[in-house]
Amino acid sequence: MQRLCVFALTVLRLALASFLSLAAILLAASPGMAQPDGERIFHDFGYGDLTARTMYGSLDYFFPVPRGRLLKEGSQLKIVFSHSPLLVPDRSTMTVLADGQSLSSVFLTAENGSRAQLVVPLPAQGSGVKGIFVQVQFSLRLTRDECEETQNPALWATVHGDSMVALRTGLSERSPGLEDLEGLFQPTGRAPEPIAL
Repeated sequence: MQRLCVFALTVLRLALASFLSLAAILLAASPGMAQPDGERIFHDFGYGDLTARTMYGSLDYFFPVPRGRLLKEGSQLKIVFSHSPLLVPDRSTMTVLADGQSLSSVFLTAENGSRAQLVVPLPAQGSGVKGIFVQVQFSLRLTRDECEETQNPALWATVHGDSMVALRTGLSERSPGLEDLEGLFQPTGRAPEPIAL
């Protein structure tokens, strides 16, 4: 009986050591963990030039935060945008939100109509966050009339794919657990384009 207990304990120790070794290898090999900070363009996340084409259009983005890390001060967006030259400047706006919180707004004028830039600081986040959801909302007006056609083709504003996101992260107090194991086996970033034969 005592030999059986010693054998079972030895097997359990070996299994635990193997699991911990595998987890350490997987965490070290995870692309998100290897380079948590840095500037990346929206194209790197699969977002090209996106255009809002209605009076109250919006564009949505999601930027993942690497496992085991949290967003800290110093993170920012650099939005590169263009818009219709026919917009009424004091009635047309662009607002940037992160996780539902309004961060910055700007009037859309003749001066910022072609490839202008807006730098938006991002707020720090707590642990357990898988990423940051960014929404760019537009209020586009062609006239000063109360009633205006909402689908006019001249109502447009574009956020360009060479816009940048700079994520500054720190180690989270909560390290990855077993619930994060599936995510370690999934590729991060953009999937390759399919090839047609």
